[in-house]
Amino acid sequence: MRYGIFSDIHANRQAWDAVLADMYDSNVDVPVCLGDIVGYGPCPQEVLNGIKKVTGNFVMGNHDAAACGVLDPAIFNETARAVIGWTAGQLDDGSRTFLSEMPMVITDGELTFVHAEIENPSRFHYIEDEDDAKDNFAHCTHRITFVGHTHDPTIFAENADESVTRHEDIDCVLDPDTRYIINVGSVGEPRNPEDIRARYVIFDSETNELSFRRINFDVEAYRADLQASGLTITPYFLRVIDSYSEAVIMAKKAKLMRDMRPASRDSALRKQGMKRIQLSVEKRPPLRREPTPALDLPSNSKSGLRLSILVLVLAISLVAFIFLGGEIRPPWALSVASVVKEAVAAKPTVPPTPKVIPETPDPKPTIPPVSAELKKLRKNLKNGLLFYVPFDEQATDKAFLDWSGENRHLQARQVKHGIPGKSGNAVHFKKSGLSSAPGPLEVLKQISISFWILADGTQVKKEKPAKIVEISGVGGVLYDDKKLKINLLGAKTAISVNLAPNGQWTHILVVNDGAKTHLFRNGVKKITKARKMPSRKPLPTAAIRIGTGDSRFKVDEVAIWKRVLWNEERLAVFKLGNKGESLVAAP
Repeated sequence: MRYGIFSDIHANRQAWDAVLADMYDSNVDVPVCLGDIVGYGPCPQEVLNGIKKVTGNFVMGNHDAAACGVLDPAIFNETARAVIGWTAGQLDDGSRTFLSEMPMVITDGELTFVHAEIENPSRFHYIEDEDDAKDNFAHCTHRITFVGHTHDPTIFAENADESVTRHEDIDCVLDPDTRYIINVGSVGEPRNPEDIRARYVIFDSETNELSFRRINFDVEAYRADLQASGLTITPYFLRVIDSYSEAVIMAKKAKLMRDMRPASRDSALRKQGMKRIQLSVEKRPPLRREPTPALDLPSNSKSGLRLSILVLVLAISLVAFIFLGGEIRPPWALSVASVVKEAVAAKPTVPPTPKVIPETPDPKPTIPPVSAELKKLRKNLKNGLLFYVPFDEQATDKAFLDWSGENRHLQARQVKHGIPGKSGNAVHFKKSGLSSAPGPLEVLKQISISFWILADGTQVKKEKPAKIVEISGVGGVLYDDKKLKINLLGAKTAISVNLAPNGQWTHILVVNDGAKTHLFRNGVKKITKARKMPSRKPLPTAAIRIGTGDSRFKVDEVAIWKRVLWNEERLAVFKLGNKGESLVAAP
């Protein structure tokens, strides 16, 4: 079953229409609304009517509860409170009654759907960090819980030792033995300054595939609706467009982005607090576009008769075409089972981790074309690029070329070529590692390091960690006893993370923003550590060193940026490598 799970529409007609169209195109079977249908936006009645046409699966959001009079608006901030009063006046009696009767929780087998939190749904607390998620895991027995409320698409996973880790909103396959809390983001009030598209998720319960959808919508048409409504507020995504710097400052002050303080015992919903319903298979309305109405033709008209005959012939032809194996079929003519079957069959299977690399040289595989979105991001990756060696050279070449334009080329002696990596040949170090010619290097206040690694878990020289990537005077990443150790920009202590050898290529991205070091493994954040950075002086020159002699690992696609990669770029670096594509165009 393919669930389309969305939240926080906030009366944004344009965003809802765009998301609905994407759900049609993505063969969603069961749309589920996690609440906050109204609030902030200018079209509460229209949006509510539109969602009711395609699903009967709703949970109550805090703005819904306030607009229908079952939650005290006094706990909301001033802006939200003003719009709540306006919204209540825009809704008809039937809509206010509908909102007041929505449940707080929907369950379906091992899935739970709730607006804000599991621990006490009527309190509308925010699940913002690992501690909040851990408290909620303790109050839930379901494997996967879908939430909204924070407008921040995120994955929280409960590990075997009951610790909780937070992960980026990356498309992935969920582990059937792990429990998750998944925030689906916001359809109508996106609040990430780097990406103000409408957000929702698709979850396939048969394949465990989770897809975070990012959908463009007509922002200027929304602005026109807002101005026509008489509301004087400016939603966050409009602030991003009108003044990006102001919006970034606001985003850093996270509490200013919150709609309300959690409801107290006195102001929490009493009746709805434990109102839970089971999502029934029989009551699920299939998500299908409505067929175009038939033409109303006059029966006594010759032209009408001719047109009727023509329509009949076309209809017969279409039916014959379908039975003969044709592909032109309206989506409403398909059953749920056939849609799911076709969607699974048509969707290419993408492994969650890179494939096992053969031990003997193989020709490069045929690479699928890169999407337009990845091509655009690939162009952005050139900005701030300090060093990039894709290791595409042949065994007879004397140097590995630096594609960044800084001319820090690596001598190709004492390495073994010909082991296909995710892109290019990769290298296995023999008697020594690689070192570039020293080049100029200004003060680095931020840095991002990306590479692919295939390790077998052993080291010949046990007394010394094996160098993976190092910048003289700046720091780098080491491999030591099945762990990665990172020390950048003069931090007093290094951080480490396990790298269990599994015979597979692993992508590593290390990002230091000058205050914290973040490590991503295969596109998913694994660790974040704060480090106090000392003041630094400019380095006249610096060399880049790759690998250590006799180390039992192979590396590929080594890249260094003198800036922090933002979220979409981080995903692009992983996806491009996984497709076998270089990060930037060849010089």
